[in-house]
Amino acid sequence: YPSMEKVLLYSTTGTSQGQWYLPAAGELKAISDNKDALNATLSKIGGTTMSGNYWTSSEQDSNNVWQISVGGSITNALKTNRGTAKPIINFASKDKINVDLNKSTACKIGDILYSDKTCSASVVSGKTPIGVVFDGTNRLAIALERSPMEWGGYGYDIPGITNITNSSKAKQDFNGKANTAAIKAYVNSTGYSYPAAKYAYEYKTTGTNAGEWYLPALGELNTVYSNKDVLNIALGKIGGTKLEAGNYWSSSENSSSYAWRLGFYNGSVEDYYKGNEYYVRPVLAF
Repeated sequence: YPSMEKVLLYSTTGTSQGQWYLPAAGELKAISDNKDALNATLSKIGGTTMSGNYWTSSEQDSNNVWQISVGGSITNALKTNRGTAKPIINFASKDKINVDLNKSTACKIGDILYSDKTCSASVVSGKTPIGVVFDGTNRLAIALERSPMEWGGYGYDIPGITNITNSSKAKQDFNGKANTAAIKAYVNSTGYSYPAAKYAYEYKTTGTNAGEWYLPALGELNTVYSNKDVLNIALGKIGGTKLEAGNYWSSSENSSSYAWRLGFYNGSVEDYYKGNEYYVRPVLAF
């Protein structure tokens, strides 16, 4: 796996091997969408500007991987094809940390999330609420709204999402953002309809754009359910739609015809037909 090996061995002053990684399709799509601004900065500092086909770490099957043409489209390519590997890193600079501390952005479960990405346990006059925090450690929040939607794509298996056939293992899936990106990529390549993921992906608020919100994986959705009482208190303070005792779709897939849903009546987890209509509550990593 030359591309993966090259990226994992990459290091710079201040970083070590293993910190950099090969981007997934959703991450590389964000790079592609902003290539002009990125290339302008790369030129200023003597970096290699981007053009042509780039490998993602999102696998389609045993023979193919998703590849993105920077500034262009996403296609499935044979693993033996030539392409470029661009390492990326998840970082937190000192400046960013200082800004966060100055704004008191430490967040707790049940805090109100505002459009400037700050949190508060109480309503702050003059600020716009956009969500409620359900995971302070990983900085995850649910949207103030929900909508009933089909999962969609009945009879089709999503490339890039691992099929999970056991409910206990499905509860360990916390890859909602990657799952949603894989569904979006599949929609782009096939034109098939996936209403639940589409609604979550296209959801936006003051301070956020389409593509930032996603359909939570079952593990994330289960965390929401476990904290629903405190979340409903916060939703009530800001006029959000409370977490009702209904069924909610996750982005965790069971098979080509079934996906995982969680019942907010009693926390039951079951795989159901993708054609069924259940609630969709978008999630934001902020």
